[in-house]
This record gives sequence, structure tokens and C-alpha cells, in this order.
Amino acid sequence: MKLLVNVDCLHAPLTGIGHYARNLLIELMASSEVSDVQAIRASGWASAEELAQLLAPVAIDETPGVIPDRSFRQKGLSGLRQVAKRVPYARNLKRHLQNRLAMAREAELAAYVYWEPNYNLLPINNTAVTTVHDLSHIHYPEFHPKERVELLNAHLANSIAKAKKVVTVSEFTRSEVAQNFGIPESQLAVVSPAASPEFRPYTDEECRAVRLHYRLPEQFILSVGTLEPRKNLLGLIEAYSQLPADYRNNFPLVLVGGKGWHAGPISEALAKLPAQQVYRLGYVPQSDLPKLLSAATLMAYPSFYEGFGMPLLESMAAGTPVLTSSCSSMPEVSGGASVLVEPTQVESISEGLLKLLGSESLQQSCRGKGLQNVSRYSWASSAQGLLQVLHECERACHEY
Repeated sequence: MKLLVNVDCLHAPLTGIGHYARNLLIELMASSEVSDVQAIRASGWASAEELAQLLAPVAIDETPGVIPDRSFRQKGLSGLRQVAKRVPYARNLKRHLQNRLAMAREAELAAYVYWEPNYNLLPINNTAVTTVHDLSHIHYPEFHPKERVELLNAHLANSIAKAKKVVTVSEFTRSEVAQNFGIPESQLAVVSPAASPEFRPYTDEECRAVRLHYRLPEQFILSVGTLEPRKNLLGLIEAYSQLPADYRNNFPLVLVGGKGWHAGPISEALAKLPAQQVYRLGYVPQSDLPKLLSAATLMAYPSFYEGFGMPLLESMAAGTPVLTSSCSSMPEVSGGASVLVEPTQVESISEGLLKLLGSESLQQSCRGKGLQNVSRYSWASSAQGLLQVLHECERACHEY
């Protein structure tokens, strides 16, 4: 099978969609069933060899959180992305450039099956599979920049209708897509993310080293995710501030993740906490994140809405107890291994934190159940599921 893939989501620092695409592409490119891969992004095309360079792991001595310069990355692309964040409708302009690139090679690559890992299909007539991660732009448009919502509202329905198959990342999202777009079950498939092997329990010595590096205490509550409204960090901060003073002094709140859209109120809320009770680490090198998760007393993730929630799985793989929300995909992904709270109720989050922090036996139970739950997922099996979907589409096209 020959594969065409949009890799525009692989820019640094990687989001959840970027990690999803990267890990599946690593598996697909190692498969004997894939004879060639052609990758497209707004900056140009990449051959299979160039894509392999992009997917290669970042060396430890390279700049944390930045993918090193690969052969097909155009100079100045990083600067263009920074400009794009400030220029109105820059996403539309970037999409227009990518559309033109794709259409210019459409005839040449007609035999390639096209996988779009990021919602909206390019305007080409290849047999196509698109991945829909969630429908938060429909349910919570206020959690996104206006331009992103407009782009998805304008193109997603057509992309889903045009795709031979629609892949979702969870059964929850599969049900949402079916209900909102009237898609028959035969056109939908679930290809879930997984926790990479580096997410595992680490020794006390390894955890001590990462704590010393970031000047963290022995015990702490960890929150992983971009500082944005959907992650409900304001609710977490308020719930944390309601904990008894001795809990807050013994278990400071540690935030990992850069500033996202509308992060101002979150920063203001954090500024009200005593300095010794909050640590803002920003982006951390991917090599440090598994150890930070393993070192944490618990990971708090009371998001309002998730299509999957990769930090949940990664935390459980690291042997860390998890507190998360009782809505959307989070109970499904947690698999009965987490403490579930109502994200819209600060008291529920605060009670959940107290419950988990105050019970070592509950923490131990969550660790054991979490590690067992994680075994249900792997990038290899997910890639095999995606390959099966791509093959089915390819055969159906040939039969037609």
C-alpha cells in the first residue's frame, strides 16, 4: 500500500494530535505492508526518507521541546508559525497554501491512500480516511479561538462525508460523530492512542533526580496540559485553594504545559497562591515528562471535555494515581482505575483531591488498576487497526 499523509501537525512542540500522528506513523513506516509514504505540510513535501528523519527522536542535548531541524523543514518556518498566531485568519491562508500543494500532485499520487490525522481533508480525490479526535468545537466553542471553530464548522462535515472511513480515538467520540453527522457504524472505526514505552514506573533514584532538576519537593500534585479553558485549570486551582493549609503546604501544585489560548485568567489565579504552593514548569523535554509523572503523588486532570485524554493513560503507565472527570471519554479511558469527579463542581474536585491524598491504600489501588488498564492499549495494535482500515478502503476503491 502507498500512503499519503498530512503531517502539518508534527510541528514543535507536539500537541496530543501530533503525538498521535507521530507514533502511528513510526509503526506504519516500519510495516512491510506500506511500500511508500509521501508526506505533505504547509512548507512542502517530504519523501519517506525525509519523513523518517522528522520522526526520529530528539537527542537529549538538543533544545528541550524543539524538534531538531530536519532536511525538509524550510528555514524560517518556526517564525512563520509565531506570526500566524497573531495574524487573523492565518490558518485559512496556511490551509490554502497546503491545498494548492496537494492539488498540484494529485494526478501523480492518485494511487496513494490518503490518511488525514487532523480532521479536515485536503481537496483531492484520493481514497481518504480522516481521524476525528473530538467534537469540542461543537459542544464548547467558547473553549477555542473563533477562527478554529469557523474552520471546523466550514469543512468537517464535508470531510466526513467524503472520507471512505472515519477514524475516532475512543468509543465516546465514535458515538458523538455518529450522532452529530449521521454516520453509519460501517463507516466508523476506533484507533486509540497509547502510552509509549518511556512512560513506566521509575525508581526512587530516577524520580529523585528529576525532582532535584526542577527543584520539586518529594510530594506534589501534577497537572499536565496546555494552559487553556477546556482543561478546567481554573476549577482545579480553586479546588486546590480550598484544601486545608497543611495539605497545600505538603502537596504543592505543579503545572506542566505552555500557555494556550485565553490563558490570562489561569495565570491570574495561580498568582494568588503562595509561591511555595505552586510550580509552573512550562514545556518540559519529552524525556523528562515520564519521570515527572512517575515522581508525582497524583496527576489531576479534571477537564471539561476530552475525545480521549492521553495524559490519563501516560500517568497510569507511569504508576501514578489519577484524578479525572466523570464525563466524555475520561471514564472510558480510565477503565475504573481513577478517582472520578464532577468538573463543573469545585467541591467535587476538592473532595476528590482530599480523598486520594489522604489514603495511601487508595493510591496503591489506583496504581495497580492503572497499570492493568494501560495494558489494553499499544501503538503497535493501534497502527495495525489503522492499517486494516486503510486496506479496507483501498480494496473497496479497487472493487468499485
